[in-house]
Amino acid sequence: MAAGYSVAADCGARGKCGRCKVKIHEGAAALPLSTAESKIIGDLEAAQGLRLACQHEAVDGLVLQVVEELYRQEVYKRLGIGLGQPLPVSPSIRLVPLAAGEIESALGTAGLLQEVDWLATLPDAERPRSTAGEPPAVAAGSPTSCRAALVNESGRVIGLAEPSLALHGIAIDLGTSTIAVYLCNLQTGEVLGVETARNPQVSFGADVMSRITAAANPKSAATMNKMARETISACIRTLSRRYDLSPESLVAALVVGNSTMCHLLLGAPVHSLGVAPYQPQFHGSLEVRARDLEFPLHPGALVQTLPLPSAFVGADTIAAWLWAERTVDDRPTLLLDLGTNGEMVLAVNGRLWTTSCATGPAFEGATLSCGMAGIPGAIEQVAFRDGALELKVIGSSTDPAIRPRGLCGSGAMSALAALLDHGLIRPDGKFESGSGHECLRQTPAGVEFVLASAEPAANGPPVVLHQKDIRELQLAKGAVATGIRFLCAAAGIQAPERILLAGAFGNVIAAHDALTIGLIPEIDPDNITGIGNAAGLGAALALLDVRARRRAAALLHEMEVIELGGAPGFREAFFASLAFPDRRPADQALRQGI
Repeated sequence: MAAGYSVAADCGARGKCGRCKVKIHEGAAALPLSTAESKIIGDLEAAQGLRLACQHEAVDGLVLQVVEELYRQEVYKRLGIGLGQPLPVSPSIRLVPLAAGEIESALGTAGLLQEVDWLATLPDAERPRSTAGEPPAVAAGSPTSCRAALVNESGRVIGLAEPSLALHGIAIDLGTSTIAVYLCNLQTGEVLGVETARNPQVSFGADVMSRITAAANPKSAATMNKMARETISACIRTLSRRYDLSPESLVAALVVGNSTMCHLLLGAPVHSLGVAPYQPQFHGSLEVRARDLEFPLHPGALVQTLPLPSAFVGADTIAAWLWAERTVDDRPTLLLDLGTNGEMVLAVNGRLWTTSCATGPAFEGATLSCGMAGIPGAIEQVAFRDGALELKVIGSSTDPAIRPRGLCGSGAMSALAALLDHGLIRPDGKFESGSGHECLRQTPAGVEFVLASAEPAANGPPVVLHQKDIRELQLAKGAVATGIRFLCAAAGIQAPERILLAGAFGNVIAAHDALTIGLIPEIDPDNITGIGNAAGLGAALALLDVRARRRAAALLHEMEVIELGGAPGFREAFFASLAFPDRRPADQALRQGI
């Protein structure tokens, strides 16, 4: 981290997930395998210099290679859905023409003199001071005339500009695993581009509870705050270069994320999010100066947040619903935003219910035996064609040399659904070992299904779905299914009639797979729709349109939060939701007696 690189540590640096592997080029002899490490790294890999970064401290003379995951590949391209489509515009920043003359007199003529952010307007001057009845004194060397003032929605002057200046803003979706930064034209309503990056905070753990625990150490909290700020800033700079924009033209920003991510970014304590009664430090929208966060924007720009309904339902859920409700009709509709967390909103007869469930990192490939991110080499789809196993591997359609080397979240769900459909996994989640299928094998660690044998697999070892992987996926699936069940019960319905899938994971799963494993209720697949990265696009909508931000403020009070943890019957409902729908032919189910 100190050198500017980060590695994933989804297990919270306990040496269990194996996702922080690095290759030691010099100095491996000084890093003997730890006990935890030896369970992940075999003798051959150890001899090749592979180690788990989380199990070692840097020593003098150490030279290692960090393989940067390609987070802008394939899966995350879907974060760009909606680019170039103009959105409604009611900007928070306006250009007010000014008559030529001294700055203070020009602003005074326009009636703006009392609301000036002088440090932003004259960044090279000390804060002007004035005596009663006199205008502020302007430091020598400051501009003596201007043609327009940049005025925000509060009426405060944040800078001076030419009337022809093209105004842009930044919408930020600060996800637990992925950060997406959108560039928006504040005058045309266009979402021009997106830049994404892995959230480097994963080095403190894949889920929010790991980061809340880590943040108990003030040094770790400060590090996570710095990580978020610097990664967002790097994305902003990349977009600025791509579109040839100066920081002065980036005059506004809006950030959304779950409650933990928002607290860590703003430097707010997170302890209250992790202990009963689980309350955020603030609920309403906040405004912070971009220069205080060291974002490369106009020095007078404000960074706004959307409201936080609860400790586990955050601003990203508000933003996602802002985006989703543009297409909502009279039918009971469920918005499901799936990632490291599962946030959902149910709309029935004009009322809204919302909750969040801890799906864990399994849906994103982490914690699985052969799990990996959705990058080239990851299996993303599994099917049986005439009894033969057929794999779709990310990147292989354009580069035949790419071979399967792991399983991403959508691929794991696809494999699970295919094996259920084929009768190779029972409703209780156990492999049907008696099937005699050639890809099923018994190992000392348990039963596993070989998806890609060692020969074609890119890194040598086979790509498998292990029995314990099914358990991980069952827990995630059960959490989501239970959340949906409780929302439907609160609304007095059996199931929604329409489901909107959002998020980096939600947009890449097939409706058939989600239905097959029982992730979502049985409804017509034609009524299941992917809507892109709703949280990020909802943030763009709120950035561009002050009316959307007013709607977000109203949603804070309209959404009824259903807290799952302490809800009566939750435990029983969760265990009941672990089972998969029975897809076996009746005669097979009768023979197996399940």
